[in-house]
Amino acid sequence: MKSIAKLFVLFILSLPIISCENPECDDTAVCLPDTESVWSLRAVYYDPGDGSGDFERVNSNRLLTIFVNGTFNSSGSLCDLDVNNTEPTSGTINEANGTLEFQNCFPNTSAEILERSFSINGDELILSFPCDEPCQWKFIRDYSE
Repeated sequence: MKSIAKLFVLFILSLPIISCENPECDDTAVCLPDTESVWSLRAVYYDPGDGSGDFERVNSNRLLTIFVNGTFNSSGSLCDLDVNNTEPTSGTINEANGTLEFQNCFPNTSAEILERSFSINGDELILSFPCDEPCQWKFIRDYSE
């Protein structure tokens, strides 16, 4: 009888854990992990080859969201330098290499995964693209999200 009572107490104590559900998710949705930080694209840097390039402000709705589980989502493509490309990109963050890694979006190439190096300094995230001359995007931490 004591073991039944112990099982009953254990069951009652575990009910709060079992009954917790995320109210934002339904049976057809996949819940995203908690957001760690959201970044808004604010400037681009394309050096013409003579060292005279500088960041130039852009009007873009591009957001880069970094999640606590080491993944990210971009509201636009990270495959090319077109700030208006709205094809979303998602992937993982390789903290050891300082890179965002995602599926290759260029047909007829051998690499399955593309990488973009990034660095964070305070409220700025700089994303670098593989160019002959420096080309980068500057994101600013967005606290309104």
